[in-house]
Amino acid sequence: MRRTVLLAALSALLSPLAFVPTAHAANEVSIAMSGGVLFDGCGDYAFTYAAALPAGYTSYWNMDLQLFAPDGNETSDAYVYGSAASGSDSFFLCDSPNLAGTYRVQGTGEACDPDYDCVPITAAPALVTFRLPMTRTSLKATPRSPDKGQVVRFNVTAKDERPAGYFGTSYASVRLQSRRPGGSWRTVSKTSTDDSGSATLRARYQGKRVAVRAVTRSTSDLTGSVSRTIWIG
Repeated sequence: MRRTVLLAALSALLSPLAFVPTAHAANEVSIAMSGGVLFDGCGDYAFTYAAALPAGYTSYWNMDLQLFAPDGNETSDAYVYGSAASGSDSFFLCDSPNLAGTYRVQGTGEACDPDYDCVPITAAPALVTFRLPMTRTSLKATPRSPDKGQVVRFNVTAKDERPAGYFGTSYASVRLQSRRPGGSWRTVSKTSTDDSGSATLRARYQGKRVAVRAVTRSTSDLTGSVSRTIWIG
């Protein structure tokens, strides 16, 4: 009996070692993304990646990346794979809706050795900020030195930011405002711009010198703006 037990113990000691997965640290892949402007419509927003893979597991790796909007919903994804330690790709974003703010990138995948034994890897969480396109508002008045009771014509132009520059904003909501003695502003008149981004407002001069400005209201797609202040009278 003692001989049988001894042989069993020796057999256990001399048996092949069981496979133990290689330990690895989290966040093997880093993501860099510059963010930018969420223009109207859909587009590709580039990012770069760099991988510091576990030793011996550099033959092939892959990763699913997700881009989460400020409200916590996943808004885009990307799949990167291959043997290169760094590269670039992009997320595809549309304007439904355009959510300005901080977005979060995260991802999981695996890295494999030459025999295609693989271990899990993760992406270090990355934050990126997107903003809405801005607008520019301009204001001209004719005449600038009217007589009391004379009608003054105010020409307002609204333009919005696009990939190639600023262009007229169609049907933007614009307001003409005058400054109160205490410094606050009150709306004198309001309207919408035409197809070219222009609008005309009229007001009767009351006889006292007054500061006026034009305001383009913000929307879910554009950031509002205020013109320079001009003096009438």
